[in-house]
Amino acid sequence: MNTIVIQSSQDINIPVVELFKHIASRDLLTVFHNIPFVQRFAPIDQSEVNRSLGSESIIFFEDFNSARHVFLTFINDWSFSVRIDNFTSMRLSPISAVEYQFTFFDNGDKSSIVSATYQFQMRSKIEMLLFKMLAGKFIQKHIDIFFKRIIQSSDQYKIVTDWNY
Repeated sequence: MNTIVIQSSQDINIPVVELFKHIASRDLLTVFHNIPFVQRFAPIDQSEVNRSLGSESIIFFEDFNSARHVFLTFINDWSFSVRIDNFTSMRLSPISAVEYQFTFFDNGDKSSIVSATYQFQMRSKIEMLLFKMLAGKFIQKHIDIFFKRIIQSSDQYKIVTDWNY
């Protein structure tokens, strides 16, 4: 299979339950913003997303193309995974599907480890190599930036929870 796997993990000073809520409520497609040759996704209202196992929705790009968004797994406070496929955009025709999974581990002492894995399933080896060269490092950088922002917000979380009035 012509698959590109991009992984990242981080130790974050937030209890696992709070971290799961924080990440699961975010629009995780922002990782793909500003990738060369990929149109931006229109904003997704996370309050309207059905996180039931197997739930499907259609997501739209700013250029009015679309894709199917399917929740593959959702285990509260532990893990979730999503598959995006059926792209209508010709720009994304090399991509057969994108799957991403976030897994959370309790690290004790109000700390958690979050692991993210993005799999890009490409239609051919040539397209896989081109995508890896053009977008692989860029996506890795965006995942790392996403985690850094969570760490920054965890510092704010720690300050708020440490205040005892």
